Amino acid sequence: MMRNRRWMIVAVALAVTGSWALSFGAGRLQAQGQAEFAASRVAVVNLTEVFNASQEWESFNQKLVKQEQDFQAERTKRQQAIDVMRNDLQVLPAGSKEASDKEQAILGKVAEFQAWQQLQQALAVREQRLTLIAVYRKIYDTTQKIAQQRGIEIVILDTPLPNLEQVQPDQLLSVMGSRNVMYKSDRVDITTDVTTQLNTDFKNRG
Repeated sequence: MMRNRRWMIVAVALAVTGSWALSFGAGRLQAQGQAEFAASRVAVVNLTEVFNASQEWESFNQKLVKQEQDFQAERTKRQQAIDVMRNDLQVLPAGSKEASDKEQAILGKVAEFQAWQQLQQALAVREQRLTLIAVYRKIYDTTQKIAQQRGIEIVILDTPLPNLEQVQPDQLLSVMGSRNVMYKSDRVDITTDVTTQLNTDFKNRG
């Protein structure tokens, strides 16, 4: 009788121990799964918002406005000089050497004016392209830096959704399909953090 009772106690103890082990093991697996899920963090960044809030990009746009104003002022000055030469031509005798020389001078000024305009426009486009690339690279590096600091493994571009009511029907599917993010929580949006760090670095470069 005593012996059978001891076996029952042992059996119950083993059963309890086994249940605890299974529960503990399942808990460890669940905790491990949650840890792996937490480690595989994904974040989003809105590139358009970062560009719009970038102080460096804003500074460049202000520079472009000043350059455009200077360009238009110089363009008007050169055009007026050509107009004066054309007015002078009107008072010269037709077919005279003076008139012929003035016509040649006007053609030269017009060619010079056109070449100058083309050069200024090409330089402006080149500067805008290089600045755009430079700012984008800084945004990329800043995003990478923040992601590494916070253990984020993937950063996805969150493209803003346009006003679909203004999109042509044949373009709707293309616009909808171009979105990379269908839903996001504010907790995974690092747009503000990237912008803040980007502007801080720009100020420090002074």
